[in-house]
Amino acid sequence: MLYLICILLLCCLEATLTTEYATHGFRGHIPHYIKPLEYRIELTISLAKWKYRGATKVIFNVTEPCDQIPIHSYGINITRVDLIRVTKYFDRGGRVPISEVVEDKSRDMVLRIYPKEQLQPSLYYLMVEFNRTIRSDVTWGLYQTQWRDPGGWDNKMAVTHFSPDKAREAYPCFDEPRLKARFRFVIVHESAYNALSNSELEHREVVSPGWVRSTFALTKPLSTYLTIVAVTNYRYISDYSKRGVVTRVYGIPATLHHSQTALQIITNSLDYLEEYLGVNYPTTKLYLLPVPDMMVGAMENNGLVTSTVSVANFNRAKYGVIAELDSILVLTHEIAHKWFGNLVTNDWWDSIHVKEGMASWLMYPVAQNVASNNLNMKDDVAIFNTMVKALEVDSKVSSRPIISMAKYRDEIMPLFDYITYFKGGLVGRMVYYTLGPEVYRAALSNYIQKYKFSTATTMDLIDMYDTTSKKLGKFDFDVKAFIKTYVLQKNYPLVTVMLLNKTHAWVGQERYINDLGYGKFKHYDDSPYNYTWHIPFTYVTDSCRNDEVQMLTEKETIVKLKKPSRWIKANNHYRMFYRVNYNMTNWDYIYHQLTKNHTYFSTAERVQIINDLFGLEATRHVDTGLVLHFLNYLTHEEEPWPWSVVWDHLKSKTSFSSPATRHALKLFVQSLIEPHLQKTSTWNTSYDKPLKDRLTQTVLLTMGLKVEHPLALQYINSLATQPEKEDRDYELELLKDTMRVTEHIKTWESLFSALGSITDPSERARTCEILAGIKDRNSHKKLLQASLTLPKDEKKQVLSSVAAIYPRVAWKFFKDNYDAYFKVFGNDQFKMAILIEVVVQHLSTTKEYDDVQNFFKMHDAGTGAEAVKQGLETIATNIKWKDLFHHNYKKYAFAFARGKSY
Repeated sequence: MLYLICILLLCCLEATLTTEYATHGFRGHIPHYIKPLEYRIELTISLAKWKYRGATKVIFNVTEPCDQIPIHSYGINITRVDLIRVTKYFDRGGRVPISEVVEDKSRDMVLRIYPKEQLQPSLYYLMVEFNRTIRSDVTWGLYQTQWRDPGGWDNKMAVTHFSPDKAREAYPCFDEPRLKARFRFVIVHESAYNALSNSELEHREVVSPGWVRSTFALTKPLSTYLTIVAVTNYRYISDYSKRGVVTRVYGIPATLHHSQTALQIITNSLDYLEEYLGVNYPTTKLYLLPVPDMMVGAMENNGLVTSTVSVANFNRAKYGVIAELDSILVLTHEIAHKWFGNLVTNDWWDSIHVKEGMASWLMYPVAQNVASNNLNMKDDVAIFNTMVKALEVDSKVSSRPIISMAKYRDEIMPLFDYITYFKGGLVGRMVYYTLGPEVYRAALSNYIQKYKFSTATTMDLIDMYDTTSKKLGKFDFDVKAFIKTYVLQKNYPLVTVMLLNKTHAWVGQERYINDLGYGKFKHYDDSPYNYTWHIPFTYVTDSCRNDEVQMLTEKETIVKLKKPSRWIKANNHYRMFYRVNYNMTNWDYIYHQLTKNHTYFSTAERVQIINDLFGLEATRHVDTGLVLHFLNYLTHEEEPWPWSVVWDHLKSKTSFSSPATRHALKLFVQSLIEPHLQKTSTWNTSYDKPLKDRLTQTVLLTMGLKVEHPLALQYINSLATQPEKEDRDYELELLKDTMRVTEHIKTWESLFSALGSITDPSERARTCEILAGIKDRNSHKKLLQASLTLPKDEKKQVLSSVAAIYPRVAWKFFKDNYDAYFKVFGNDQFKMAILIEVVVQHLSTTKEYDDVQNFFKMHDAGTGAEAVKQGLETIATNIKWKDLFHHNYKKYAFAFARGKSY
């Protein structure tokens, strides 16, 4: 009784924090008149038996008469249901008779509780008791994971993963993001383990021999997908933020010392974002819990972030530079979620941009300020990681707008894709540079202040940009209309710029869409803006640089230049989400500037020039010869990002080119990288050198080995003859070992036989990467077969690596073992889509197109359904590309390799 009275008092205090039901658009399946206020979740978890039982106890408000109470529940064995009407004096006579409880196994997956009489507006108390097995065949809900490290530490763990709608598979709840409530978790578990949850541990007490009860403090209002429970025997290291928030990273004793960098990034990110946003992190703790074989890279559970082991264990000697960058960015992404996603939550999944899009942008400026490296995170790294891929994906007929409707759980999962994360983050970046740092920062602070502990939509965020810019800015354009053209339309603009004279330029826009596979697909031209955009226009010329944004809203505009100029290049620092084309005279001037002094353009702008040219060639706006002609400037390029983008484009072309074309491209690439490989004697081989140097050396050597440049082979062979060094660069060691193993089949067989006994995840991943480098079909088949017994990350890694070399071998193996892959990845939030993408993206014949299409007509693609559509479009594009461009690549690559001009 005392417990119920306390609950009622707390509910009254917190009722004002409940979000009002939005009347526009679909907002969820739970009726708007049901508002949960507070949960008490009691769980008894046995790691010895891998079973648990529990009770959901929830106070909720009913604001209208109703005939049923729907609460989400799926796969849980319900043993008891009680419903009590909460009166002023908590009269136990308020028990509500229940006529029936029905498990609705339709797409919504709810438990429908039907009272014998209609419920009247009031507070109600619902208790649902249940039990379930802790599953080992999934990585969501409450599941089990185990990993024995080299030191023998037995990591047995029960842990939850609920995003976006999996809390209902662990305990009955109102499992929709707008239904935020406060939570108290009470966990009974074996005393050999510790329990963790969102909030602080209030007390731990013995309940019986070998069993303890861990009771956690009441949380602030949370959506169900952000709650978490874990039972583990991990140890931890800890720190404090400037304001006294406790930060921790958990792990096994043998590797915990490698987590110091992760702890530093978490703590510093927390300090930076509190100061930047002017809103304090609302909880007294922020822990990171690495989980073996986790479903995604990380999850932003409030107060207790989970991640893969590699994200938390920052062993620079064993991790590649890209893996190190990824770990930094995953951590800053999750800390950004503390405000964008946790404190302010998306009202429904069509507004996922307010959490994932925002975190996908903010992780770069946060990393810029908290990670000690010499990289430009906001521009160079953000562009390389997201811009190239986003422009490619969003150019497809099968793309979608950022704001896309999803009513059911099988429609929600596909929204966690490149459009949400990459395009969504890049739109946030574009808004930042368009409004300016101070207006943008004020808008975010105002947004968090207004909606904290509540929910918001993408339109609410756009309204705040607009309102703040009107108060603080002096903009002569409609901020709201500008952003809407990018979030409510798929695809993006192709901006064409042509100098009319030395002082004026003509600027036109059209929809950019790569429809080489158009014969297989139908155009859907249902755009609210008729596929026109508001273009934030900036430019650099031979006489000036103009970073001041001019908003162009018409199909055609005449722009007056600041100074008389001979040429122009638009979209400064690649900050805006569009491609740019010019007339041939202007392209010639840009080329001459690149060869004369390429640093006149920023690194981001050089990436833009290259990526735009490849994109324009794909849509037949420019000739293949012009694209390859521009690449000649790379003989002077010292930055890693332009090289990386070029290599990504060229290696995708070689995967379905003829032997003659591959040979021509090989000679061409050799000619580009030779001046750089001549400097290898001056290279620092230590992993402790600046990240940028590591990146540059890695991409040049990788390209050199792939095209069999003698200098690259000579350099790697020289490393093999040198004494082993503990501090040698991971990438150099990887390339050396890959060449050694793949050139000698006996060495390959020896390493392959040891694969199953490797317990360290980073070492196992490294071994898989080395083994996959061999160019032997039978060896690849053996590796693919062995990968089926490995953790899911290595399964994906091996399949992807084989697909890049022998796409048909990988596709056949994927088909033959589809049930095994689907069991592991079919409901995975991201990886099923990535798996389908990597295994079909190099296929390039009509027969293969038909094979993929027919296969997925007969097989469920799970969360990869959208990836199947995009994959078919990619194959159709590959087929058309071979018809249109294959000969051109052979002709021009041969010519340029021999020193001929365009």
